[in-house]
Amino acid sequence: MMPIVGQSASLSKTITWEDIQDFARLTGDTNPLHFDEEFAIKTRFGQRVAHGMLIAALISAVIGTQLPEPGTIYINQMLQFVAPVFIRRCNYCYSDRG
Repeated sequence: MMPIVGQSASLSKTITWEDIQDFARLTGDTNPLHFDEEFAIKTRFGQRVAHGMLIAALISAVIGTQLPEPGTIYINQMLQFVAPVFIRRCNYCYSDRG
């Protein structure tokens, strides 16, 4: 199925401490910004943040399961992280095929 111009999809996900730990186990990314509260407090974020690529993976989930139908893959992604994602916050992921 070809995508329809203007088609969109979304999902929401609350990032948990377990998500952070699982992602680190898979990738080896144990940056103290994700794991060490004392370290993170001293950064511009003021607290631990989720891995950026964990959040980016949600885009893959939206495209692969919803746009334009389940089973879709994509070959290119450009990211710009404009705000941190904090643990135990509900995050909204939106994708547009317009």
